[in-house]
Amino acid sequence: MVTTCKVQVPQWVYDELEPIKHDDDAVKEYGIKLCVDLCQKLFDNGILGAHIYTLNLEKSAWRILEGLNILKPLRDMPWRPSAIRKEEEIRPVHWN
Repeated sequence: MVTTCKVQVPQWVYDELEPIKHDDDAVKEYGIKLCVDLCQKLFDNGILGAHIYTLNLEKSAWRILEGLNILKPLRDMPWRPSAIRKEEEIRPVHWN
């Protein structure tokens, strides 16, 4: 993927990945932590946002956002929970 995207990865990243390169879960954890650390450094230095490409690994993006403490907590809804729609966050308004 690095070749396709024409990205230069620092040698220290390759060095840190070397001992875990055959463990997919460990590599994902490393990538999440690396992204959190890099984004936090950017934010601490005045950068206001970041675009994260995870190549259809939405759980990794979610974990990065959790690591940055920028997820909004889910709020209580002003209606009784539905037995059918268990994870409902939005309910349409019906005007009479």
